[in-house]
Amino acid sequence: MRVWEFTTVRGHTLLAHGASVGFNCEVTNSYLGAGSVLGHRIGLNRTLVGDYAHLSADVTVQAIHLTAHMERPDRDTFLRLPTGTRLLP
Repeated sequence: MRVWEFTTVRGHTLLAHGASVGFNCEVTNSYLGAGSVLGHRIGLNRTLVGDYAHLSADVTVQAIHLTAHMERPDRDTFLRLPTGTRLLP
């Protein structure tokens, strides 16, 4: 695991083996999977990031709801893209 300078990791955050958090990031109440990489200036809040994911610089992700039973979240999860909003299965 590697966390670069000027980065804040707080709350109930779990960084898995081999995860790397870039310069000047803020990660709060999130899970970062094994081998995942966050680029510089990324903000994560209540977010699940899968194994070996790579998020480029200047990304903000927030309010993906975490529950005790992630197989059956207690509300719908949406992904907003430049092309529109999509309901995740």
